[in-house]
Amino acid sequence: MTLTRRQFFKKATADGAAAALIAASVAKLRANPLGLPNGSQVYPHRALLKDFPSYVKTMADMGVTRLELCSPLGYGADFVTLSNAKEVKKIMGDHGVKCASCARSRSTASRGRKRSGSSR
Repeated sequence: MTLTRRQFFKKATADGAAAALIAASVAKLRANPLGLPNGSQVYPHRALLKDFPSYVKTMADMGVTRLELCSPLGYGADFVTLSNAKEVKKIMGDHGVKCASCARSRSTASRGRKRSGSSR
């Protein structure tokens, strides 16, 4: 059976659409076989923090459910978007992402910490 060019493109388009439909219905791959949440540090992605809501959405779309944030103090201008804690918490909550921990620089880690009276 010979196909005309028009028939070939019509069949190829239909087959492509069917393949896309099948691929879309395939179950999600489990990236966490142990049932542990997927997480990421924000430091390697600091250039993306200028638009924090977009960054969190992107990470959530990739399956990340936990972020380790960096303190806006001591880490430079890249982290200034993290300075309003209530806003950060709301943005993360809107995308189902939680803060697993927060890294602080050495200069900010000792601020506000009371020293005990014991000598070492």
